[in-house]
Amino acid sequence: MLIYYKNIFRTVILFLCFANLSPVNCQEAFSSLSLGINILKNKPDKDFNNYWNSDLGIEGRFETPFYFGDLQAGGILLPFKSKNINQPDFNSYFIFMGWGKKVNLPLKLFFFSTIKAGSFVMNFNLDSLGSTQKIESELGLGFKAGLGTHLFSPVQAFAGVEALQVFTRHKISFILFSAGLTYSFATPVWLKDFLE
Repeated sequence: MLIYYKNIFRTVILFLCFANLSPVNCQEAFSSLSLGINILKNKPDKDFNNYWNSDLGIEGRFETPFYFGDLQAGGILLPFKSKNINQPDFNSYFIFMGWGKKVNLPLKLFFFSTIKAGSFVMNFNLDSLGSTQKIESELGLGFKAGLGTHLFSPVQAFAGVEALQVFTRHKISFILFSAGLTYSFATPVWLKDFLE
């Protein structure tokens, strides 16, 4: 029964992700620019959680229309505190590029989904470690989905959930709960000409 409900959930998400992809809904590329910031609450996988506690994180990103979706570029900061003196504290930085899609819903709401790929950098805070051990960078892939609302013309509020996979030797999985705001404005002519 649980598998049945999971399959229904996946079908609905896929439908929303790929809805409105007809040429009628094609956007003018780079016509606007959005700046977004949100607070993150991180839930690591069980094995990782045995060694580190996670504090609140923060994400900042730029977003612009690109035909059937939105291009994104941004970064996520996630600090971690060690549970054991034998492991160092560290800060992680996920620098990513992404592509997303919004689907308008009733009552000024919208559904959004985003796929991300980038470099997940871990900066360990322990002076005794050598420089080659202090910083590690691995591939990270993420998928995010959630709901938002149009507060007023240029500002939107949103909340979402992201699954993030880091491809270390032993893969690390994170679930990120987020809430934040975006501010949108017309792309300056000089910047639009440069991007095109």
